[in-house]
Amino acid sequence: MDGLSIRSTFSGPRRRTGAPVHPEAAGDEFSAEVLESACAIAGEWASLGERSAAPAFYQGADWCMAWMDSCARSGHRERARIVTVREGGRLVLVWPLSHRTFGPVRILGSLGAPATQYSDILVDARSTAPAAFRAACRAVEDLGDADMVLMRGTRGDSTLAHLRGQETTDWRVIAEERAPVLRLTGAADPRSLRTGRSLNALARHARLLAKAGPLRYERVEGAAQAAAVAEALALKDEWLRERGVTSAGYLHPANALLLSELARRSGFAVFRLAVGERTAAIEIGLLEKGRYLSMLQSYDQRFAMHAPGRLLLLRIFQDEASGIGFFDFMPPEMPHKTEWTGEAVPVADLAWPLTRRGRMATAYLRRGRPPMVRAFKALPPSLRQRIARLPFVINA
Repeated sequence: MDGLSIRSTFSGPRRRTGAPVHPEAAGDEFSAEVLESACAIAGEWASLGERSAAPAFYQGADWCMAWMDSCARSGHRERARIVTVREGGRLVLVWPLSHRTFGPVRILGSLGAPATQYSDILVDARSTAPAAFRAACRAVEDLGDADMVLMRGTRGDSTLAHLRGQETTDWRVIAEERAPVLRLTGAADPRSLRTGRSLNALARHARLLAKAGPLRYERVEGAAQAAAVAEALALKDEWLRERGVTSAGYLHPANALLLSELARRSGFAVFRLAVGERTAAIEIGLLEKGRYLSMLQSYDQRFAMHAPGRLLLLRIFQDEASGIGFFDFMPPEMPHKTEWTGEAVPVADLAWPLTRRGRMATAYLRRGRPPMVRAFKALPPSLRQRIARLPFVINA
C-alpha cells in the first residue's frame, strides 16, 4: 500500500545502554515506524497538527505533502523518512525528515529544507512527549542509513529544543543566531514600536509615495493569493539578481511550485500595499494560532526610495483584524527587523552524529564551514550566483 514502512516497528519503552528509564515512560507502550510516503497517514497527520503541543507549521501535513508533491513535479528526488510514533495505536508524534547526501556523508534533515526554515517535531499535547521522542530517536538509530541528523533552524522555544535537552543522545549545537520577534497582543498603539523621528520619516515617505497614486493597504484572500505570490516571487527574483544575492530556498527547483500550490489553497496570510493600481510591496507569511512567520517580503524597485516594505509592516501592525499576536521576523537579525523590536528568540542548527563519519561532518560544520561561508560572501556577486546554482549546493 502507499506509505510503506522502510523499517520494521518496535514497541515498548526500550532503553539504550546507559540511558535512564524515565518514570513517566514506565507504563507507556509506543510503537515507531518510518515511512517513505505520508499518503496513508495524511488525515491523522493533519489531526495531530491541531492537537500539537506548539505551533509547528513546517512540520504539518499541508506543508510537507505540498513539498513532496512539488518535488515530484519539478523532477527533484526527495527521499522522505517520516518518523511516526503511536501510543496505543493513536498517532502522537510525527518527525518529518528526508535523506540526502553531501559527498560521502548521509544526512537526515528536515523534510522541505531549504524551504523549511524552522526544524521541529509535532507532538500530541496529551502524550508523554519525552518517551515518544525517545521512541522516535530509537527508530532513527535503527534505520542505519544515515551518518548524522541535521536540524537547521531549531528555535530555542521549540518542542524539539526542549525534548533534545532531556534526551541522552549526543545532540550538538553547530551554529547559533537569533530571530527578532514582536508581540502585538495587548499593544495599546503599534506606532509606539517606532521612535517619533522614525514615524515622522515614514509619514514623509507615505506622502511622497502617494504622489504616484493613492495608497491602498489590503489583505489578499482566496483565489487572488496565487497571483500575489507569483508577483512577489518575480519582484524578489529581480531584487536578488540586482544585488547578486543568493538564496538556496528561492533557487530550489521545487520552491516556486510549493508556494504556488499553497497559495491556490489560500494557505498564506498575504498583505499588499498598492500605489494606485501598482503593487508597492507584498508581505507573505504563515499564520497559525496567532503566530505569524514572515516568509517572503518583496517590493517594486521603482518605489524603493520611499520604504514601501516598512510602510506595509506598519500598516500590518496597526491592523487589529490581522489576527497576528506574535510576529516572527525569522533569522537572521538585520536592521530592517530589529528597528521594530528589541526581543529575539535564539535559533540553533543542531547536529546528532550517528557514526564516525557523522562526527567528522559535525566538526566540519562547526569549525570548517564558517570561514568558507565568509569567503563565499566575499566573492563577486556574479560568481556567487553561478556557484549557488550548482546542483550539489542547492541539494545540500
